[in-house]
Amino acid sequence: ALAVPRPWRAVLSAFRRQAWAAAAWACAAGLWVALLPLLVGTLFDLAVMVPLRAPRGHTPCCFPVQAWAIGLLYLKVFCRMACLGRGRHAEREADGWRRHLAMALEEGVTLERLGALTRSLLAPMTAVVALLLAAPYALSRGVLPRLGLDPFAHAWCRRYVWPTGVLALCTAEVVPAVRGWAARLHDCVRDDRYLIGRRLNNHAKHAGAEAERERQGG
Repeated sequence: ALAVPRPWRAVLSAFRRQAWAAAAWACAAGLWVALLPLLVGTLFDLAVMVPLRAPRGHTPCCFPVQAWAIGLLYLKVFCRMACLGRGRHAEREADGWRRHLAMALEEGVTLERLGALTRSLLAPMTAVVALLLAAPYALSRGVLPRLGLDPFAHAWCRRYVWPTGVLALCTAEVVPAVRGWAARLHDCVRDDRYLIGRRLNNHAKHAGAEAERERQGG
């Protein structure tokens, strides 16, 4: 084998690094700009727009360009809302996707930050949205026809299977969040009402002692 001169080894090494960086940027751009907005927009179209827009007995039509534009708009809104709520979750998610997203929006995207953002946010979100699209489709096309339903019931199930899946996921995510918020609100009210510093203040006992002192003084 021919020996590669040392200057050319450095050139080839730099070329491999740049090629790897370009491939990573292309994959992330394909996920963030093309695939994920298309999936989000298609899910929104199937879960919200189709039940409201398409009449019963008609096959709904999906427009990919319109779905992509809607999905891109929703992703922009999601990024801004996630950064607005960063301060309340900074201690709990010090190294989570919210921190990487905020740093990418504020300071720019580097290759290392892009990899962390892809692993912590882009890939899981793409998997969840793809599952929300694929599981109801498999249920409506593979399982429901075997149940012997009449055509009207089958069409109704195919129409509302995506809204049901999205509603079930939102319920599963929102209910624990609401319970945690209610628990934190209860703790805050309890601490403001009964705690002075770190010491428990029994207001009923203090009120009885004050009344006893007033009777003795009178």
